This record gives sequence, C-alpha cells and structure tokens, in this order.
Amino acid sequence: MISYLKEMNEDFYTVTSKIDGRQYILNKQDDGIFNLIINKIVRLMYESSHLDSILILTDTPSHTCELKSRIALCIGEKRVQSLWINTFYDFYVRFYRTEILPINKTIEIYDSNVILRNIIRHLQLDKKIYNLGAVINEISYAKKNLILPDENGKVDNLIRWRNGKLRSMSDIYAYYWNFCKKRNIIDCDDFAIKTFFLFNERPDILHKYIGKFDNILVSNEYNQSYVDSRMLSLLLDRTIYSEGEWIDYRYTNYRRNE
Repeated sequence: MISYLKEMNEDFYTVTSKIDGRQYILNKQDDGIFNLIINKIVRLMYESSHLDSILILTDTPSHTCELKSRIALCIGEKRVQSLWINTFYDFYVRFYRTEILPINKTIEIYDSNVILRNIIRHLQLDKKIYNLGAVINEISYAKKNLILPDENGKVDNLIRWRNGKLRSMSDIYAYYWNFCKKRNIIDCDDFAIKTFFLFNERPDILHKYIGKFDNILVSNEYNQSYVDSRMLSLLLDRTIYSEGEWIDYRYTNYRRNE
C-alpha cells in the first residue's frame, strides 16, 4: 500500500494520504484525475471506510464508465457498485427518484419541445426568430443560473438574455414556467433545481446527505453551472473555493446577469 503512495507527486500524495474529514477536490485536467481517485479509494478501503460514503462527480458519462471500469480492476466489479460515481445530471436524477418522487408522486417528466412549440404558436411569435432550439437554450441557461420567475410568474425585465433578438423571451419563459407549475410537470433542467430547493426546504434531507458523504471528489473539467455550485456548497456545508487561489467562485464565475 505504501509503495504506490511513494510514486505520486506531492500534490496527489497529500490528497490521497488524507483520509479524515470531508474533502472537495478540483482535479487536474489530465489523466491524473483517474490515478488520484483510484488511489484515494484504495487507500480508503485499507482504512475500512464505507464505499457508499464516497461521492465522485465526473464531467461526462464516458468518464464515469471509464472510472468505474478502472476502479473495478482494483476493488472488484461488485464493490464498485457501492460507490456514488455520477455526472451532476445523473446525481440529480438519482436524487429525484430517491427523495423527490416519494414526496411528490404525481410529478411527471415532459418533453419541453412540444410545450414550447405550442407556447410560441399561442403567443403568435415569428417561428423564424423564435426557433425552438434557441428558445430551449435560453430557458436552460436561465434555469442553470437560477434565474426563475417570481411568485406572480414574472421574470425580471432587467435580465439580459444571451440572444438579444428574442425580446419576448421573458414572456415565453414565464408562460412555460406557469404552465409546468400548474400541471406539476418538469423538464430535464428541473432535476437540478428540484434538488437544490429540496435541500433548502428540507434540512433533514440535506443533513442526511451531508452526513452520508465523507469524501466528495469533483472533476473541474466539467463546466459547472451556478445551480451546481450552489448545490455543492449546501452538500459540503461550507463555501466552495477554487483550487490554488482560494477564491469563492460561486460569485466570480457563476454570477447572475447584471
């Protein structure tokens, strides 16, 4: 066990050899991420840690599969199933099925394409300007940055949408939001929002997950959204900092539109 630790560089050795307490690790953008995580898990196994207390958030599904297969070579296929190795999206879906569905059994997942196409037609907007792809991208952008309609269903008029041609975008978004809320339906971007708000509204559920994970490893190759970083800050029960400079990136990189 000690031999493989000696082969690491100083940064990786520090991370791998530290086994007590929660960690948030922004990994290097190279193959070292896999070596670090694999060695970290092997080290934790030697210390009789529970594998389901380790949360690993990767940047892509392909990296998730690769990481699982390489870890399985070290600890076995059966044991690797106990690890929480997910992309952010997969983590939200897993949380939705485990925590949200039991609370809200009537909630449904809908294809936003059909709903938004009808909304654009209902508002009599030019389909060439308000093409479906552009509208979906703008709404997804807003949700990932927690730019949401208020209690009256209105979106802040000061919000500058990325596509300046879509001047009625706030109306489309508000209509879409109210439509989904009344019918208790969600789209794929809502998985993250539902997770974040449930963490805020149910301290008992949040504390269950805070206590569950002793080690949290996150790849910084993934371009985290504002809601991702806010969710992580809740899960870690502390402010998240970037690597090296220790800057609170929740407000430097993922700030709302100003």
